Amino acid sequence: IDTSGINTGALTLELFGPLQETPDSLNNIPISTFIPTENGFDVAGRLQSSLVTDGSYRLEFNAVDNVGNSLRHRRTFLLDRQNIVKPLLVTIPQNKSFINSMPSNLAYDSFNLLRVEDIEVDLNSSSFEIVGPNNQVLDSVSRIVTGDQAIIRSLLSTAVPPMDGTSDGVYQLVLDVFDKAGNNTQATFNYIYDTLPPKVTLSYPQDGRCVSTLDVARVQASEDVTATTDVSGLSKAQSEIKIKLLEPTRPFNNSNSGGMILSTVDFLSEDSDPLNTEIVALVVEEGDIGLPKGGDFDGLYEMSASIFDLAGNQASSSTTFLFDSRAPSLSVSGFGDLDYLTNQQFVFSGSIQDQGPCGLLSSNQNEFETSHLKLEIFNYDIDNGVTGSLIGGPFYSEKITSVESPSYPSESTQGTFAISGSFPGGLGSAMFRFSFRDRVGNEARLERIAN
Repeated sequence: IDTSGINTGALTLELFGPLQETPDSLNNIPISTFIPTENGFDVAGRLQSSLVTDGSYRLEFNAVDNVGNSLRHRRTFLLDRQNIVKPLLVTIPQNKSFINSMPSNLAYDSFNLLRVEDIEVDLNSSSFEIVGPNNQVLDSVSRIVTGDQAIIRSLLSTAVPPMDGTSDGVYQLVLDVFDKAGNNTQATFNYIYDTLPPKVTLSYPQDGRCVSTLDVARVQASEDVTATTDVSGLSKAQSEIKIKLLEPTRPFNNSNSGGMILSTVDFLSEDSDPLNTEIVALVVEEGDIGLPKGGDFDGLYEMSASIFDLAGNQASSSTTFLFDSRAPSLSVSGFGDLDYLTNQQFVFSGSIQDQGPCGLLSSNQNEFETSHLKLEIFNYDIDNGVTGSLIGGPFYSEKITSVESPSYPSESTQGTFAISGSFPGGLGSAMFRFSFRDRVGNEARLERIAN
């Protein structure tokens, strides 16, 4: 075919852009044209300065033959020199998260996932690895889910970490992501695999104990660091302690069984890392300071603790204790106020009685503790009502005998006692103080002035 040929001297090459910023007339980018030495090319262009702004550009080539015919060719391209930013990289498990089991479902078994929230991602060129605590790469099978812009790695059955603590620690997702322009983003995400529940010790009140005051209940909670110190830490938001009334002591406590005691939980860190070891304090707010005394709240209680860590592992424990705040009663036979004692030798007898849930017996529940009953004798200024120094005692009963009496309720503990001794002569007045405390320290006191 006869043609006139290309008029290389009339060829033009122009570049416009970035097109998203200003009209074409203002977007003409200076280029220098020249005839290339390579075969098959008629004109080439060289930028006078590098392009600064990423975006869309249009290249226009005006072809002219030797008789003046011309044809304009246009090509648009996207300049993208920015790699995919890390916030667009989403993983399962999430970066800096805590888990107690590997994600799993029927489709992928146990897996880790990388999703790239950028439409320009090149999934075929991108990849990631799962690296365990000992820097070993976990064996897995990779697959691309185009519709989700994700890469999923299904762990081989032999690579799934056991849930017994032996493989706990920090796991890394080593990411290598490309976009369609070839820009590369490398990142390392990590998560903590923590399968062991916390350790819980109910430190106060202890199981089966009797207490006469309860301002603060205490639980010792700590992460299990047997296998590794890379643990998730205790979860203050999920952990809780409760005190529940199981059996009220009648007739003084008329509350219903099952009632919860008003209280708040406080965490008192015991180490430099407040997430790992805590004294979990339950501050009782039922009264002004702790459980009110006097018997209205006496009874059998249950304290329960549910302690969680940030990976979702839970440890639970419970204990029961008796709350006894009602003082016992004490009486002395034949000894009234301002009685005259004609002999320095004395023998006093009387009775003791208690209706608290803990009773009067010693901790072995077989006999009374004689040291809990004592008599002390003091100088006494009867004119001014002032108690002076100790002049006799303390005297203790040699034996307290358990008795039953129809004059007291059947649920009470009763006993009789005798105390003997002597005191110095030549005194004007003396004050005899009988005191008796029950098993948990509630005290009854009886004072008599003798001449």
